[in-house]
Amino acid sequence: MIVEHRPTETYLERVEIHPGYQGRGMGSQLIGQLLREAAGRGLPVVLDVLDINHGARALYRRLGFQNVDRHGANNIRIRMRWTPQPPTDLMHTS
Repeated sequence: MIVEHRPTETYLERVEIHPGYQGRGMGSQLIGQLLREAAGRGLPVVLDVLDINHGARALYRRLGFQNVDRHGANNIRIRMRWTPQPPTDLMHTS
């Protein structure tokens, strides 16, 4: 996994799981840890995924990423963003 920590966001540049280990939840675990770290900083996570990579796109959607843009030749890349939810104050009473 290659991650770039930027001042206003965390950019997930690349994540690769060996084909023999795909489908076992490793990608979800790795990205989930990244999302927890980004949430701790209050920053969104951004990534680009190829339009033809349906499996990766489905994984990112399951993890809460949303499509925000398309770019590249013939709009082949999809920019996706995950935004942390603000913490809820469960102890707050009126």
